[in-house]
Amino acid sequence: MRILLFITLLLSSTFLGRAQEIELDTALRNNEYLYEFYMPYFGSEYDVDMNYQYKLEEMAQWILKDTTLHLHIRGHVCCGDGDRLSRLRAHRVYRFLLDKGAPAERMSYKGYSNRCPKNWPEKTEEDENMNRRVDFVIRKLR
Repeated sequence: MRILLFITLLLSSTFLGRAQEIELDTALRNNEYLYEFYMPYFGSEYDVDMNYQYKLEEMAQWILKDTTLHLHIRGHVCCGDGDRLSRLRAHRVYRFLLDKGAPAERMSYKGYSNRCPKNWPEKTEEDENMNRRVDFVIRKLR
């Protein structure tokens, strides 16, 4: 098990530099960072919320400009078995970025169901809401 340092980027900002140590379910290299994109989902929703499309449009422009980046889109659910729903959330974001010009060869996506919760155990509705999300692993290509 490897503990890595990730730079957390908040939705309404650019790089704020708030660092935290997180264990991921995959073996990540030191040149990878977690971009936590809190786009709220309710129930079994999976469409990209129009209130957050501007941020994804910025991300598409960013990955277009920096050809050394690879973006892995991770979809999550709050509780229970949600493989299909988490995959749909990640896929919708992936398709949105493609439609905005982001290159398919430098993006991937996967649904993680409830395997990577932000808040565990889920004791409150707020905990569940924080676990319903899409985030990104950004890797610098060599």
